[in-house]
Amino acid sequence: MRITNEYGIESEWAELPFTIRTQPPERPTLHTSNILKRSIRLYITGHGGAVYIYRSVWQDDKFLRIAKTSGGCFDDYTAAPGVRYEYFVRAVTGDFSFADSNRATGIAHFPETAIAEYDSLHDMTLLLYQVGGIPTKDTTTTKEKTLTNFIGRPSPVLQVGEHKTRSDYLAFYCTHRAYKRLLALQNSGKPLLLRDKRLGSVYGTITGSLSTRQNEVLDGFQVAFNFTQIDHPLEVAIE
Repeated sequence: MRITNEYGIESEWAELPFTIRTQPPERPTLHTSNILKRSIRLYITGHGGAVYIYRSVWQDDKFLRIAKTSGGCFDDYTAAPGVRYEYFVRAVTGDFSFADSNRATGIAHFPETAIAEYDSLHDMTLLLYQVGGIPTKDTTTTKEKTLTNFIGRPSPVLQVGEHKTRSDYLAFYCTHRAYKRLLALQNSGKPLLLRDKRLGSVYGTITGSLSTRQNEVLDGFQVAFNFTQIDHPLEVAIE
């Protein structure tokens, strides 16, 4: 350490060795289960308080802190279907000493496209089939690019921005109940989470219009809409 006075003159460096001793918490134990159809259940034991849950795609070793819980059971409703994930939990004390659990893997299998508000992910709207065929799922991505003309340059100059837009077009047949829930999600001001075995796990919102046509044979609607990805924070803060 050294100090600087009001004239910008610095002192000599000073050193003071010290040792920080903390008592780490009890190491928690983690087990996973795939008993729920559309989520991965985590069982946490051996801890005396809140723990943070970390998740990575299996063998990627890029862990993200996805949740905090004080219970012995946690259901991960953000997992994309068909993807194997690896988890561990971390117990943190008030002085920020910590202990990590063992690692455990889990995978969620479900065929439907599921959409829910980000703060009530268990309350899903499910879309599964289309009349006379499979549902339509088309993805469009655009990158921010501008062609600018400058005096003295015979051709435009390419300028590339940092923004990228992803939009998924989906078309399904759905019941009256599912249609009403889609209308509610379209009017929602909250971020939505779409999970699909082909599209993955995507935070976004229903943009534009919700195109509907009532089926004359079946008691329901043919529905089409665009789902545009948004920037949504995935990592929770340590409190």
